[in-house]
Amino acid sequence: MDKTIITMLVIIIFLSFLLGYSSTTSKKSIPQSQSNQNCGLNASNVKVVINSTCNSTPYFSNSITIPLVAVSSAGGGEVVNLTITEKPGSGKTFFEFSLSSPLIANETQNSFSRAVEVAKNFDAQTMLNSQKVDLYYSFDSNVSEVDGYSAGLGAAVGTILLLKNESLKTGVGVTGGVELNGSVTPVGGVLDKAQALKNAGFTEFVIPAGEGVVNTTENSTTQNCTQTIVNGQVFNECFTQTIYTIVPESVEKTVGINVVEVSDVKQAYAQLASQ
Repeated sequence: MDKTIITMLVIIIFLSFLLGYSSTTSKKSIPQSQSNQNCGLNASNVKVVINSTCNSTPYFSNSITIPLVAVSSAGGGEVVNLTITEKPGSGKTFFEFSLSSPLIANETQNSFSRAVEVAKNFDAQTMLNSQKVDLYYSFDSNVSEVDGYSAGLGAAVGTILLLKNESLKTGVGVTGGVELNGSVTPVGGVLDKAQALKNAGFTEFVIPAGEGVVNTTENSTTQNCTQTIVNGQVFNECFTQTIYTIVPESVEKTVGINVVEVSDVKQAYAQLASQ
C-alpha cells in the first residue's frame, strides 16, 4: 500500500512539472523582428520609420526632354530630342536602346560621362538626389548614329533640371561640349544648327561663347585674257581666277533666331531653366 501511494505521488509531481513548462512557453511573445520579417526591416538598417507599412515605398519615374541639334550626314542641321529619365536606384547611368534608336558613338558616350559628373556635382541638391536614382538617356531621332561631343552641354543641363525637379524653358535649343570643370567647349556647324532650330519653330539657341559669329566663304570669279598675233592669226588666251574671301557672319542676324553665348554650365543652366 505504501509503494502504491509513493508511485502515485511521483506521477502527480511529474505531471505538474510538465503542465507548468507548457504554460510558460505558450506565454512567450513573438520577437518584433519576426513580425516584420517580410518587410526587410530590422534595428540595424532602420533609424526612423513614420507611417510606414510593408512595401510602402512608392515607385516613381520622372523625365525631361532636351532639344539638341546635330549636323546630319547630308550637311544640314537636324533637331535631336534627348530624353532623360530618373528611376529609383543608386546613382548608375544607362543608355536606353530600341530598334528605332540611333547608335551612340564612343566619343558621344565619353561626352555624356563628363556631362553626368558635372550635373551630379552641380550643387548640394543634385549631389544628394543623384545618389537615390538611376539615370536613363535615350535619343529620339531619324538619324542612324549620334557622334561627336556637342550633346554634352544639353545632357548636363538636362540632368541638372531633372535632379532639381525643374522644367526646361520652352522654345530653346542647345549645343556645346562640356568639360569636367564645367566649362563649355566649342562645336561645329552652328549656323546650320541654328537654321534647323528656326525651321522647327524654336526662338532661342544656346551655344558656346565665341561662336555667335561664324566665318563663311564667299567667292568671286575673274577672267583675264591676253591676245597674241602669230603670222597674222589672232590667238586669245584666257585665264579664270577664283578669289575666296572669308566673311564674318552673325548667326543671330543671318538666321533670325535669338542666340545666347555661354562659357560654363552655370550660365547655360540659368538660360535653359524655366523661370
